[in-house]
Amino acid sequence: MIDIEQIQRQIEKIYQTEKQTMEMVDIPPEIVVNQWVSFAEEYIAAASIVEKADSQHYLAILQMTGQAMESSLKACLLAADKKLPKHHDLVELCKLAVKLDFQLSEHDIAAIMHLHHFYFKDWASGTMYKARYPISKIESLGGVVPSNATFASIIHSLIEQARHRPKQR
Repeated sequence: MIDIEQIQRQIEKIYQTEKQTMEMVDIPPEIVVNQWVSFAEEYIAAASIVEKADSQHYLAILQMTGQAMESSLKACLLAADKKLPKHHDLVELCKLAVKLDFQLSEHDIAAIMHLHHFYFKDWASGTMYKARYPISKIESLGGVVPSNATFASIIHSLIEQARHRPKQR
């Protein structure tokens, strides 16, 4: 029989040894913003690649697009010197970004609401993370989903706004 705990201890030991040789240093905030931007760019690029290869993989595309949207919104919050909330709620992140004067049109906000339906919480049933996990009851996946190009445009706009946000004093 495989001893999973033994394998886990061996792997943990490798990482703990690596950690002991590293000096833990705080990363400057502007670099952290750039890390969130990089995540957003990578996820939306991956979603576009999957969409071009086979658009029938819409749940995977929506999951990656949701990750990209979340990352771009969090980049904006950090660029405004705000502490990041520890959730994946695209609507709440959107509200915070708009309150901080990041520019989103009504059309952009509506698109984010549609994405939220799959990525975070179904508006009708309350089911969480439909693009990520199988559902346990019979319900419709339904809903109109804007094109990935629409989401990519919003994400790239948010990224540019985060990159060019004046530093708070």
